[in-house]
Amino acid sequence: MEGTVTKSTGSWYMVRTDDGHVWQARTRGKMRLQGLDTSNPVAVGDRVLFEEDTNYENTASIVDVYPRNNWVVRKANKLSSKRQILASNLDAAVLVASIISPRTSLGFIDRFLVGCEAYHVPSIIFLNKADLLGDQFESVKEEIYRIYENAHVEIYFGSALLPESIDLFKKNTKGKRILLAGHSGVGKSTLMNALYPRFQCPSRCNF
Repeated sequence: MEGTVTKSTGSWYMVRTDDGHVWQARTRGKMRLQGLDTSNPVAVGDRVLFEEDTNYENTASIVDVYPRNNWVVRKANKLSSKRQILASNLDAAVLVASIISPRTSLGFIDRFLVGCEAYHVPSIIFLNKADLLGDQFESVKEEIYRIYENAHVEIYFGSALLPESIDLFKKNTKGKRILLAGHSGVGKSTLMNALYPRFQCPSRCNF
């Protein structure tokens, strides 16, 4: 059987088949021991081949991962030379940033864009909390556009607390498989709840 990994908890993965059935799956030991330069053999977004476990209902074993179109990675940890794949087969990666409260540095934004470019992932910047800029909004907006005018990146300004300000972003990302990333406190969970109210992502939702 084939499916798409929709959630990873470390040792277990949630795999959704094309007909909507959801399986709890683990990788086989032989697969985990392959000589990979990543800390996780399977990532969210992967298309996988799996086999049903005969001893337990709705559980399965992942036996293969199909080639990825693209992926986003980070270093597994400070002491490791391996990389961790955050997500794969993406239509876009969205960096949620804020100019104030807290401030996202341009250096961090640049590293995110370079990482996306390296692995062929289209990138989007959503600058949240734009309502806090007050009279500075237009000058900040102009400056950001000037800095990134040649970076081939989509940029949106808005506030997750003002639904009308995210309409264009919502329209242009609808139906796409995206990764939402950003520092703690920039409003990722609030933005998710504004985009998809029925999910009600908690304040410490992980992406």
